[in-house]
Amino acid sequence: MDSAFDSAKWSGVSGAGKPLTFTVGARGNQTSSLPSGYNHGLRGPDGQVYWDGSYPNLRTDAYNRSYTVCWTNGGEVWGIRHFDVYGNGAVAYEGGYGSSAGSMAHLLRDISFVSTIVTYTSDEPSGNRLNEGLAAEMYNCGASRSVFGSSNFPAWSSYLLIGQKGVGEGNGTEYFSAGGPSSYVRATFSIVNGVPSIGGASIKDARDLAFSDGRGVDVLRGVAEGATVGAPSGTMVGNTEAQTVTNWAYTGQQDPAGRINRGETTTINGGRITTGSITANQIAANTITADRLNVTSLSALSANIGDVTAGVVRNASGSAKFDLNAGRIIFDNGSVMKVSGNGFGSSGQFIEWFGPRKANLADCTEANANYYLKTDGSSYFGGSLSAGTTKNAIGTTSTATNANVTTGLVGSRGGTRVVVLSYSWSWSQSVDKFQNEGSGSDLSAQIVLSRNGADVATRTATGSWYRDPAFSADEPGSYREGIGGSLTFTDNSGGTTVTYSARLTGRNTGPGPQNGSNRGGIATQNISIVQTEQ
Repeated sequence: MDSAFDSAKWSGVSGAGKPLTFTVGARGNQTSSLPSGYNHGLRGPDGQVYWDGSYPNLRTDAYNRSYTVCWTNGGEVWGIRHFDVYGNGAVAYEGGYGSSAGSMAHLLRDISFVSTIVTYTSDEPSGNRLNEGLAAEMYNCGASRSVFGSSNFPAWSSYLLIGQKGVGEGNGTEYFSAGGPSSYVRATFSIVNGVPSIGGASIKDARDLAFSDGRGVDVLRGVAEGATVGAPSGTMVGNTEAQTVTNWAYTGQQDPAGRINRGETTTINGGRITTGSITANQIAANTITADRLNVTSLSALSANIGDVTAGVVRNASGSAKFDLNAGRIIFDNGSVMKVSGNGFGSSGQFIEWFGPRKANLADCTEANANYYLKTDGSSYFGGSLSAGTTKNAIGTTSTATNANVTTGLVGSRGGTRVVVLSYSWSWSQSVDKFQNEGSGSDLSAQIVLSRNGADVATRTATGSWYRDPAFSADEPGSYREGIGGSLTFTDNSGGTTVTYSARLTGRNTGPGPQNGSNRGGIATQNISIVQTEQ
């Protein structure tokens, strides 16, 4: 394999976690009218651009003449190369492959099998695209003769292919718009378990689009599939007389039925098979694979399905979701939500969290939780308790390093009193200066519980900090940290009155942004006492 291909290492500009949903756009040289929100090239879930650290001019938003090829095996890491197919390599681009149609064919051959491949065009993609073996490699990645190979592919057109290496001719999804002032195409697609899909359908089943007004690529297929068939006898197309339907159907090798009966191989366009004409008896047993299924309901099935491997299981309303890939269970009624999982939250610190609904689980923090359980074994409860007939609760949100709170003198029946002391601290800041990714878990805070002025319990809460990468004010990152913990004290001292108080005696916070920031941060701190009497 070519050494330039082996050494290509790609990463996203910003954002944590693995991106799953992408947008891609293409436009021609004469395009003068673009819709609002159009972005050229390939963009990540948050609009981010990808590029090669070794070749800084290789970016997924580049408008370089002819073709750009992007490929990935999962969505986090993208490869990218530009090719001046129109100019037969007259414009040289970086990357070690050359720039002609043959160079692009070479790259497509080198890309590993089943990789997702996204090809978009800029300026002029028509000339030379069928030369030097490029067409065959594009067909292998899902392009079709009906669109990419069509003679109805004028200069300055716009073209997109969302495909896979080895998926086969016509099994990708293509988008095409003929050259002109409105020549552009754009698409949104997802990658799930390494497989590209569009609108929930695999790329094999998604509808190809030929024009921005929604007309299908069938308008192009006349040239590729014999548009002269069925024309009135004597009609001339170019210098060729059109065939009648009768002549075409019964002329030697053009007779499909005859070829099948002779044991020869022929191709039948699935779109010309009468809907509903193929029955179960005509399908061989054990031949329908999972990638050929696209159904909206399996309610008619009744079976013991045994050991199941799945991705995401959810109900129709979306209020319950089991994300088996991420290892999470989510209950969401639109107002509050409960999440259980293998490390999630602002710094992956929770295994269980309950609080107000959050669209992004990265927004779940100690400060906005009603209660939580953390991966380090600590926990916190700040909601309403119904344990006994009397309850006293008090809290403070002061961010001072010596913050304190007291219940004041409260009455008691002399029974067992349970006191829960909870503490949380968080700090977040947008970072507009260069910053490397980093994290640490050496944060701590000490809180002390007192009864009638005498210390009765102490808790050291722990936490962590995290830096998201930042590059500039235009491509900012973030810094965030959090500390949390709680203790439960059982008081059997009796008496008719009692006073509980809590104070912060020490707080060891994180290092902050790597090189500072011109943007302000947000700090929150909460100390609460909840006392119930049994």
